[in-house]
Amino acid sequence: MDPTFLAEAVRNQEQLLLAETTQSAHGTYKLDAQVLVQIPIPHVQLPSQQRFAAFVEQVNQMKDATTRTLEQLQMLYDSLAQQYFAI
Repeated sequence: MDPTFLAEAVRNQEQLLLAETTQSAHGTYKLDAQVLVQIPIPHVQLPSQQRFAAFVEQVNQMKDATTRTLEQLQMLYDSLAQQYFAI
């Protein structure tokens, strides 16, 4: 099984997992292993899993690039605003 595919399958069940967490006596939350083994994981052929994982990687790269671009734009804006509005 492709690890990225598995991680996304589990992440897709976030609401279910959050609902199944229980609070321990000292206040931390726990998720029983029995709950984890009951998570439905689609049975998909490995090549399809790998295509999905490659797509996820592309999306993550695009998100990272967008974040970097937004940070650069914010720096440019801050610099320009400093030039115009500095006292």
